[in-house]
Amino acid sequence: MRLIGGAAHASHGLCGWGCVAVWDADARRDVAWVVARENTSLPYSPGRLAYSVSPAISAALLRLPEYVRPDVLLVHGHGTAHPRRFGLASHLGMIHNLTTVGVAEKLLVGTHEPVPARRGEWRPVVVGDEVVGAAVRIRAEAKAMYVSPGWGCDLEAAIDAVMSAASRYRWPEPIRTARARLKAAHPRRLQLHRDRWQRKMGDA
Repeated sequence: MRLIGGAAHASHGLCGWGCVAVWDADARRDVAWVVARENTSLPYSPGRLAYSVSPAISAALLRLPEYVRPDVLLVHGHGTAHPRRFGLASHLGMIHNLTTVGVAEKLLVGTHEPVPARRGEWRPVVVGDEVVGAAVRIRAEAKAMYVSPGWGCDLEAAIDAVMSAASRYRWPEPIRTARARLKAAHPRRLQLHRDRWQRKMGDA
């Protein structure tokens, strides 16, 4: 596992934005990133994030040169730690036949025991008797992040992938880069889209 990707997203109305960044785990540096925008047929609604942002993330992923296609993609969202056990990370993994892992800051389902403050510590997230993910301390003393398998891996492999891409920040490096690149690339154009959307809704 040398090339680890990170996917971030934003949306407003029927406009979705996605960024995929690729991080070299051996060299410990970013090697590529792509930002894309796609219109969707469904606006965001809770529990259905994949329908509004997966087209944009897919477009960004497909624009990456083949030689930097990631071995695993860390997705800002959930995999099996989802009410339907099939979140954004699972959707993207299935579509692209790619190993994916969900990484999120908020818990959608389940409970877990307190996570020790040491880096790398984790506790399973449980729904009934089913383990759907893990609360992981990516950075010592920081709030735990929620990691779950998306596609093509189990929970331990998902945690290993996240920790392999972790440094001194709370977010794994490729997702942190994707979030920063997306924020830098889209605000002005997204604001233009918001203005048009509001005018359209006002005229309806």
